[in-house]
Amino acid sequence: MELKGRKLKAVKIWGAITIFTLCFGAVYEYFSFGVYSNYMIYAFIFLMLMTLYNIAVKDKNEMTDTLFAASAATFTLGFIFKGVVEIYGSSSSLTVIYWGAGTVLALAGIASAVIRFGGSSLQEDKITD
Repeated sequence: MELKGRKLKAVKIWGAITIFTLCFGAVYEYFSFGVYSNYMIYAFIFLMLMTLYNIAVKDKNEMTDTLFAASAATFTLGFIFKGVVEIYGSSSSLTVIYWGAGTVLALAGIASAVIRFGGSSLQEDKITD
């Protein structure tokens, strides 16, 4: 599969952000005096999934892309925030908001994709009848 144009640009951007987040987590862990958080270590996972999504999905629409990107960013920031709070040795009830917001955005992205692909097949059936 060859990546071209807009898709290649998206893969490069999401890949670069993934690598930056991975390096940020590693540097933060290095300077945290032996205290670490799995949330900080694995904060890059959602961005990596977004990169793989951009590679795998051929026919995408802008609404679905935007919702999935917002979901990945929300989960990543939530993981970084939770990691910082854990490394600091504290806790916060605000971390729950990231899970809720990220989940809502991901479900909205899935709904957008289903509606788009479901609607296009229905329209094709109406045209051929």
